[in-house]
Amino acid sequence: MLRIGIGLRIVDGGGGLGIDPAASAIFAAFTTPPVAARQELINRFVVSLKAAGVWSLLDVLYVFAAHDSQAALINWKNPGTFNGTANGTLTFTTDRGFTGDGSTGFIDTGFNPTTSGGNLTLNSAHIAVRVLTDFPNKNVIGQGGSASRISVETRRSTDNAFRGNLDDTTGWTFAGLASGIGHYIGNRSSSAARQGYINGISVGTDTVVSSALDNSDIFILDDPVGTGFSSQQVASCSFGASLSAAQANAISSADLAYMHGVGAA
Repeated sequence: MLRIGIGLRIVDGGGGLGIDPAASAIFAAFTTPPVAARQELINRFVVSLKAAGVWSLLDVLYVFAAHDSQAALINWKNPGTFNGTANGTLTFTTDRGFTGDGSTGFIDTGFNPTTSGGNLTLNSAHIAVRVLTDFPNKNVIGQGGSASRISVETRRSTDNAFRGNLDDTTGWTFAGLASGIGHYIGNRSSSAARQGYINGISVGTDTVVSSALDNSDIFILDDPVGTGFSSQQVASCSFGASLSAAQANAISSADLAYMHGVGAA
């Protein structure tokens, strides 16, 4: 159920908040148009990211917690380009997102950092994901294999750590993970600087050097590609250029506001 405050109107040009052109493009990409309350949530998300300087840094923004599965796979940053493709067995839940089956289900973003020519580069990159289920040890994003790659893992079975890679072969381990549920960001700000954030708060940094961009698509609910299928539920995902600490907090907060609005958080 949508939960949203009153007092603002969704309009084109004057009055209320006003619809941002990027939000209008998102609405137009949905086969089933969003109701007014959802339009407002989407518009606020977009406007918040633009105000924080995040929007221009994105290559892909998926909000899987949508009103139907078609809308869930739209790339908000550029609808029609790098829309997600569902593969295998996935379960879609309205306003929550996709849940993997742990053996075949994954989403192919169609985005290959080596060939797609986006904002995500070898030494400037972020990847973010909101997870709604707490499994003991599951990978939620994958790209590449044992060589340089991109990945995100919430590891609750042994060391309660947030793990991952960003254009490198040595994964980070940021400990102190109280729950697998939350919004996770892995960030590379230079050739020798990585940062991790959970719910917009810094959880660690390291100086692992980047090695290469892997020549493969980024997958969601599968890591490493084809061998590490996840059974977690994901509600959103984004990736693109490096984020500052303030921008990491901004995207996490904007994402949370939308999730509150649809009842997912």
